[in-house]
Amino acid sequence: MRLLATVSLAVLVISNEASAMDFMEKRECTLQTSGHVAVHTECIVNGGISNGSIDVKVTTPDSKSHALFGYLDKRDGWQLDRKAARQTSETPGEFPVCIQSLDGKLELCLSHKI
Repeated sequence: MRLLATVSLAVLVISNEASAMDFMEKRECTLQTSGHVAVHTECIVNGGISNGSIDVKVTTPDSKSHALFGYLDKRDGWQLDRKAARQTSETPGEFPVCIQSLDGKLELCLSHKI
């Protein structure tokens, strides 16, 4: 059985310890697809973080899931739905964390924990 702990990503970003943690939490999120207005909603973020890299599944209320992988302190080298992406946040590693696919078809922003 997998143990899931509710942990704030903000605390893990600040920590310099080499540790890994699985978590599941609800966060405010904004999704925008090309040609459509951004939708602000609540998402379930489920996955893990290890040594500054995050590997999660973000599920929206309409049951759509988006895979997200990358290093919180880096702008480049992200993957969103298995496509190359980059962090578009003002300050990498701080909320809101916004990731946009390089083709510009999808942007996902994770905000405050609910």
